[in-house]
Amino acid sequence: FPHAVLDDFLPVDLAYALARAFPAVDDIGWIERDNEQNRRRYQHDETRLPTLLREMLRELNSRQFLLFVETLTGIDNLFPDPFFVGGGVHESERGDFLNVHADFNWHHKLQAHRRCNVLVYLSEDWDADWGGATELWDREMTGPVVSVVPQFNRALVFSTGEHSNHGQPRPNECPPG
Repeated sequence: FPHAVLDDFLPVDLAYALARAFPAVDDIGWIERDNEQNRRRYQHDETRLPTLLREMLRELNSRQFLLFVETLTGIDNLFPDPFFVGGGVHESERGDFLNVHADFNWHHKLQAHRRCNVLVYLSEDWDADWGGATELWDREMTGPVVSVVPQFNRALVFSTGEHSNHGQPRPNECPPG
């Protein structure tokens, strides 16, 4: 399915500032997921986030960025998700994973189809041997076609639909913390 990997996505000083502002495990009341489908933390309530991260999320929901994503993807009439349903900030540590899946397509709050995901990786000094790659799988779910390492300041943009199978099925093997 259509996707793009954009390295050096943000100005480097901004990317480092966002990484430094990223909340620690005990800072913001993360929502924990720990089941057979995924193990990780996320927060979609922007009021719990540091100001810089809130501002970045708002920029990613801005008219200018949506026009950029429309041009990049060829998907017209995109509008943002101010509720961050399935979005917001996510964190994964050693042992965390996300099984391969296709995202929900109908956004109940917006009464619209979900069309596109934008992931921005802020993990400094990530070693590809630790895993953590987002895999984009084929329609038949026989295996990954693309594997995107969560390299610092990289963005992954992909269309969402019933066959946009993706995940991070290999648990992270990074050092604790």
